[in-house]
Amino acid sequence: KLKQKQWLLGLEWKLGPGRLNASAQWMEVEANGSVHVSDKDIYKYGIGYTYNLSKRTDIYGMVAYTDYDDEDVAKIYGDVEHSVKAVQVGITHKF
Repeated sequence: KLKQKQWLLGLEWKLGPGRLNASAQWMEVEANGSVHVSDKDIYKYGIGYTYNLSKRTDIYGMVAYTDYDDEDVAKIYGDVEHSVKAVQVGITHKF
């Protein structure tokens, strides 16, 4: 059984021909199962930029960082480290 409390704050700011996107998230986790954790925190941060190529097509890039209280809470989400870093790039097209 997994219980989570979450808060998420997001920001989108028009910057040049695109948008700056940022977010911060806090989670409190309790789990009873193969891994038992109680009142552990997870902090997630992300920042990215979306560039408008045309009216319907954008390219984007972002970086994210997740910080776990310890390895036990990280294992619940399939991670084994205290923190995880990620990079994402892509393209979106609206039909």
